[in-house]
Amino acid sequence: MSPTDDDRLHALMQPPATAQALRRETIYLLLSCYGLMSILAVVVYLWPR
Repeated sequence: MSPTDDDRLHALMQPPATAQALRRETIYLLLSCYGLMSILAVVVYLWPR
């Protein structure tokens, strides 16, 4: 790994990007919860009575 790549990696890990990363993780969490709930709803709906 060359020093320029290391500097670029450190630049990517700097705090200014944390707000955007946190927002993206929150969106992923909401989508995964929605997906799990929809799968659960389908399973309950199709469950043989």
